[in-house]
Amino acid sequence: MSSWTPESLYDYFDQYAGVARSRAEDLRSRSAREQIEILTRVRETWAERLRGLEEDAFVNLLVALVEDLYFLGADVPEITRELLGYVVAVWGTGLHVASERGWRVRHVIDNRWSDPSAASAIFSLLAPAAEMTFVLALDDDAPRLLAELEGHALYLDPRAEPDCLDEVLTAPRRPGDIVIERHEAPEPGSPAHAWVTPRS
Repeated sequence: MSSWTPESLYDYFDQYAGVARSRAEDLRSRSAREQIEILTRVRETWAERLRGLEEDAFVNLLVALVEDLYFLGADVPEITRELLGYVVAVWGTGLHVASERGWRVRHVIDNRWSDPSAASAIFSLLAPAAEMTFVLALDDDAPRLLAELEGHALYLDPRAEPDCLDEVLTAPRRPGDIVIERHEAPEPGSPAHAWVTPRS
């Protein structure tokens, strides 16, 4: 396999290795035609391999994929066109396949951001590229908004107040929901908790 279609599925997005940023830098050095060809190949190969995974392996990879999107957003200095293209090809495809397989992801996070507008600027671009809706929780109406959403969502409370995630974590879940809860700093290897509601 080429470096763009690595043997390990985790090497498509591993934030430990800075995969997305290095791919974006590589894409920037190429022509528009080459970029399209590369990203099309990545998307098609990645989707085919995801569809071939057993359910447990797919869910485990999906949790890591979603977590690494948050790590990327917390670490990236700027959102470039090339980075968004890679996010669409890998994260967008991954979440699209998750929908096909009957899964819905809720990534709920209460990490403190000193500048919530910075979080909004970053994830308002990254989340839609990954086929997720971004909800920035700055008031008591945010949990209701999340409950009304049908698709995948990234829910961030940048105030990190005590028990601020209680309402969204105790909301009713439907078959196929994967809820990932993060309180720790956005660093690869830091703990998060995931709850999987089996599909009906």
